[in-house]
Amino acid sequence: MLWEAKHRVFSNQTQPAAPSAPPQDIVAVNQTLFTITISWQPVDCAHMNGNIRGYKVKYWERGSGNETKLDGNTTGTSYTLTDLQSSTTYVIQVAAENDAGVGVFGNLNASTLLFEVSVASTTIGVTLGQVENDVLITWNRTSSQCVDNGESFKTHPLSNSTMYMIPALEEYTEYNITVCINDSTCAFSIVTTNQAAPSAAPEEIKLKEKSSTSITIMWSPVPCDHHNGNITGYVVMLKKLDNGVSRSLTTRGSTMEYMIPGLEPSTEYEIQVAAFTIAAGPFTNDSLLASTLADTREGGSDVGGVVAGVIVSVLFLIGATLCIIAAIWLMRRKKSTLKGLFSMGHFKVTHKRRTSPHSRDIQDISLDQLSTGESLAGGELSSEKDELKRRR
Repeated sequence: MLWEAKHRVFSNQTQPAAPSAPPQDIVAVNQTLFTITISWQPVDCAHMNGNIRGYKVKYWERGSGNETKLDGNTTGTSYTLTDLQSSTTYVIQVAAENDAGVGVFGNLNASTLLFEVSVASTTIGVTLGQVENDVLITWNRTSSQCVDNGESFKTHPLSNSTMYMIPALEEYTEYNITVCINDSTCAFSIVTTNQAAPSAAPEEIKLKEKSSTSITIMWSPVPCDHHNGNITGYVVMLKKLDNGVSRSLTTRGSTMEYMIPGLEPSTEYEIQVAAFTIAAGPFTNDSLLASTLADTREGGSDVGGVVAGVIVSVLFLIGATLCIIAAIWLMRRKKSTLKGLFSMGHFKVTHKRRTSPHSRDIQDISLDQLSTGESLAGGELSSEKDELKRRR
């Protein structure tokens, strides 16, 4: 009885099992003329039934009945099928594998391409996977940067050739390429030609403002049909005319105005502006001639500042000379005034009158009296002389 109970318990234990569901989201991620690359997501955790060791991949041509042309193994979640036939549809299956075995397969139908394209800026190469006697290549422009409406269809018959180059296309323009074999099997591809350098320059470059050390310019956009791609920025080219020294400045984005710093005062420059795309550039335009202003700041070293300094020095010398002339004139004027005062009798002369026979009392005699002799040359002076004689 004990043995039977143990046997029942062991029999009821879960036996190892293969994954009970296929990998999730099996898709074709890249298709060429002769290859197909697929990818997937792991099996849901509830259906792994253990650790996943890897994946099995098999495929066959749809409708051929030949199953398992490839039995591939991978530990990743992607796989590339090679050596396929062009323009052929394949049934592809993927299953996960654990220690118990290979689980449930998931299916995917995917086709190789009828043709491949190689894209340049003005050409598209069309490569066929197989040569047919009746191949018709058709292309038309579906849109461009400037024109949204398509243009007339263009066709080219291809016979006994696997390659054709579609010429004379527009840069950065979308085209619809269609290839038909025997008027029955057709495939199409929408492609965009590559970007190229702009084929024209910005228009109407103008001077906006300037100072002694900077010049600000502005311009209009490159004409739309000459963009040849997305304009990602502009190059401002600057050349100093007196010595030919050049330099370039780059501005990113869509701005159409730029201040050029670090210039020399009173200097003439030649300025050009060019646009560029991510592919190439630039294409230059006619130049603009512009000059910076004179430096009016203190300590400026420009010619205008030197001239101003000379003028100030000359004015100072003139002022000093006028002051000297005025001083000389005033001195001469003072001497003349003194002479006039003497002649007009405005000075007094002191005379002592003696209190004894040998002295005199002090008497003020004016200059007028000296000139006219009213006091000294008159009778008083004569009487005094007579008295002196008598006393002797």
